[in-house]
Amino acid sequence: MTTGKKILLGALIVIALLIAAGYLLTRGNTSDVPIDDVSGVDPVLEDPDAENFPTVQIAKPIGWAEGEAPTPADGLAVGRFAE
Repeated sequence: MTTGKKILLGALIVIALLIAAGYLLTRGNTSDVPIDDVSGVDPVLEDPDAENFPTVQIAKPIGWAEGEAPTPADGLAVGRFAE
C-alpha cells in the first residue's frame, strides 16, 4: 500500500469518527419515566442531569412590527416594555 493510500485511509477513518462523535453529541436524552408517572397531581420527576446541549427546541424570537401587537383578552391591554 502506498503512502498516499495510507494517508487517505487514515483521513477517511478520522472523518468517520468525527461524524459519529458529532451525531452522538447532538442527540437529546429521552425520558425513562412513562408519561402517566409525570402527569397529574403528584408527578414523579427525575433529578436533572448536566448536559452540554439542551434537549428542547428553542424558539427563535421574532419582534413586533411598528404599531403591531397581539390581541389581548377582553378587559386587558398589551403594551411594549422594551424596544
